[in-house]
This record gives sequence, C-alpha cells and structure tokens, in this order.
Amino acid sequence: MFTKTIRAGATSLTALALALSLTACSSDEPEPEASTEPATQEATTEATPEAEPSATEEEAPEETTAADSEAALDEYVAMEREQLEAAGDSLAEVYSEVTVEAQYPDTAVFTYTYAQEVPAEEAATQLESMAGDLKELCETGVFPAMESMGVGPSQKVTYVYNNADGSEIWSQTFES
Repeated sequence: MFTKTIRAGATSLTALALALSLTACSSDEPEPEASTEPATQEATTEATPEAEPSATEEEAPEETTAADSEAALDEYVAMEREQLEAAGDSLAEVYSEVTVEAQYPDTAVFTYTYAQEVPAEEAATQLESMAGDLKELCETGVFPAMESMGVGPSQKVTYVYNNADGSEIWSQTFES
C-alpha cells in the first residue's frame, strides 16, 4: 500500500495522526452543568472562609506547581494511550508501532513507525508540507486539552515519524 506512492502513505499517516489527536481531545463525558439552584445561606457562609486563601496558600512553592503539571502531563499521556489502544487495528495497517510518551515538564511526544519501508526524503517533504495542519491541530485542540488537564503554563507536542528500520524521517515540536 505504501510502497506504491509515498503521497498516499504520508497523507494517510498525517490524517491518522490528526484524527488521533482530535479524538483524544474530545471526551465522551458530558460537561458538568452549572447549577441553577440558588446557594443557601449556610453554604455561602461555609464557603466564604475557604474562598480567601491565606498568605501561606498564596505563596505555594513552585515545586508543587511543577509536580502538578507533571502529574497532569502523565494523565494526558494516559488518555492518549487509551485512544491509541482503541484505534489499534486501524493503525496496524500503517504503523508497526505508535507511542506517546511524557517529556517533562510539558511535552507529549508522539512517535509513529511505519510498518513498511518508505522513501525517507519524499516522506519528509510530504510531512513538512503538512506541518501547518499539525500546528493548527495543536493550537485548536491539543494545547487546549493539555491546558484544561493542568499541563502548563506552556504546552508542547513533538511528532516523530520513523521508517520501518527505526531511522527518523521527520520530527517537529510545536509550542503553545
């Protein structure tokens, strides 16, 4: 399938990467609805002291923030892995392996390895021509999903495409 034309292979490859990222950003869980019932005076009174953090709470150490971001990145990566598992058979037609790994403090690294050898230079050219689409996907879907999960203050995604022999064809890192 991919030995006949690299254009079809690279297009399918990128389309799958785009579809995976879009799928991972969507959730089957409904958004929590805002309550339309007025809060009782008792609830308001109880919530007021907690709403105003003390000086100690306001000056939380940066390490806690970094640890929280790393935990959020782990959660995001786990979600992406679930999506990859769900897409398993469709990916096996194109790739021998697809992985997503956390690169701390704020980067998700997606690695796609072709199942069959492809002309590396042609594939790299095709992938480079689609970098704008990947960047747009990151800006409109992936970065907001990462941020909503607590990854930050910035978010990064690296896409790596390897040939069947494991040699790198193309990679690109996008930053929020």
